[in-house]
This record gives sequence, structure tokens and C-alpha cells, in this order.
Amino acid sequence: MINKPILPLIIWVMAANVACAQEVSQQNPDVFFGVSDGRAQPGGFNNYFYEDKERGWFWYEYPVDDMDDMDEEIIEQPPPELPIAKEKPISPPQQSVPAEAKPLSTEWFRKNMEKYRDTAIDNPTESNVSTYMYLQRVMLDKAEKFSEVSQRVVMADPILDENSRRPIATFGAFAMDDRAKKGTDKAAKILAEKAGFWFFYSSDCEFCLKEAGVLKGITN
Repeated sequence: MINKPILPLIIWVMAANVACAQEVSQQNPDVFFGVSDGRAQPGGFNNYFYEDKERGWFWYEYPVDDMDDMDEEIIEQPPPELPIAKEKPISPPQQSVPAEAKPLSTEWFRKNMEKYRDTAIDNPTESNVSTYMYLQRVMLDKAEKFSEVSQRVVMADPILDENSRRPIATFGAFAMDDRAKKGTDKAAKILAEKAGFWFFYSSDCEFCLKEAGVLKGITN
């Protein structure tokens, strides 16, 4: 139990401490006073716990002052310079030069034969006409050679030979026609056993009389 004569002294000491703390805090705002004994403590990182004690203590959390310094250092660093891409000069598109046709080739005749013919017709001199005739002779010789080689190729290949499909010789063609007729007659007899014709005619129709003769020949 506190003695009554000492109580005023304790109150006076506490009031003096509060007044001293207020005076010191006005002179130096960074000084912090503990809540327990009222002694002056240096301000800084520990003050944030008391000022924001409801959030609790975060061991790895940086002080606000240090974060501000770090932000200033980051802001002060200039951004890295990006390399400037150099534009490549655009070269004009190269025009392809068409290759000239080989003289006296099929392509050459296709492009030039009409020119020599027109020149010979418009200006029929001996030189122009003879030039056109010589070119025509060369073209005919090339066509004849192509025809001869084509015949040899066809005769050597049964798939390309038309004679294997239908004989070119007269006796062979007749034999093939006779064989085809026999096959047609056989097929007609088989169909006659399973099917028939409906023939509608008029007694005064000349075409109907002609058709009747054809049908009569089929039935026989």
C-alpha cells in the first residue's frame, strides 16, 4: 500500500516525465517514447510496431523508409536502351527475262512461223517466199518424223495398238462383226423369255407399218 505522503511525489514525477517527453518530441520527432516507462527511445523501424500494432509483427517486412529508398533507387535507374532496328533498303523486284526459244524448235515455229508467212504474203519477194517455204519444209519433216516414230511405238505396244481392239484388216473386221451379231441374238432370246415389247400403232400410220416389220424380224 502506497504511503499517502509519497503519492503526491509520484504524481509530480509522472507529470514531469510527460512534460519532458512532449518537449523532446517537439524538438526531435524521430524520438519515440515507450508506453511502459516513458523513456525516450530512438525512432525508426521499431516505431511502426507501436504505431500500427493492430497488424501484428512481420519479421520479413521492410520498413517504410527502406522501401521508399529502394523505390527511389529503382526510379533513379534509367531504363535500358532498346536497340534500334535498322531498316533494310527495299530492293526493287527483279524482272525475270523470258528465255528465248531454241531456233527451229516447236516453240520457235509457234511464235515465228506466222510472222514469216505474213511477211511473204505482204511482200512476196523471192527471198521472203523462199524463207517461208524452207521453214515450212523443216516443219513438215519434223512432223513426218514424229508420225513414223508414233507408228512404231503403237505397233510395239498392244495397249496402244488400236488393232487389238478392232482388227483393221477386212476379214478380221467381218469376223468380229459376225461374232458380235451372234452374241446379240443370244442375248435377245434370253430377254424374250423374261420380257416383252408393247407396240402401239395406228392402221393409217406409215411409220408404224415399217416398225412392225422390224419387230417381226426380231421375233423370228
